[in-house]
Amino acid sequence: MKRILIIDDSDVIRRLLCDYFRQSDTEVVECKNEHEAIRAARTGEFDFCICDTHIESQYGPELSNELRAYLPNMPILFLNSLPDQPDHFVENSACLQKPFELEQLREGIQFLLRSKSASSR
Repeated sequence: MKRILIIDDSDVIRRLLCDYFRQSDTEVVECKNEHEAIRAARTGEFDFCICDTHIESQYGPELSNELRAYLPNMPILFLNSLPDQPDHFVENSACLQKPFELEQLREGIQFLLRSKSASSR
């Protein structure tokens, strides 16, 4: 069973993502802010993370540096609602522009997991 970390301060987006992944027999840990996310990162391993680029008082890529202190190899898919932002923020990451289709979400995650698998060989 895959274990994922979902970080988004929008209750609607976070719940939709959590419901979607729980239907596919995935363990989901959901966080609404950077404090919850850091606490979750300390508790164990995750196969990947989905993180909003703008969470309350912290920029997602900055938060990813803190998360990576505990989980250095965790792939991160950023969800971005602002135009003209990069499609890649930090190593082992990708960015998906909001709004997005579920197929785009699946493709982004598959890309990250393939990249993680290739780099661990």
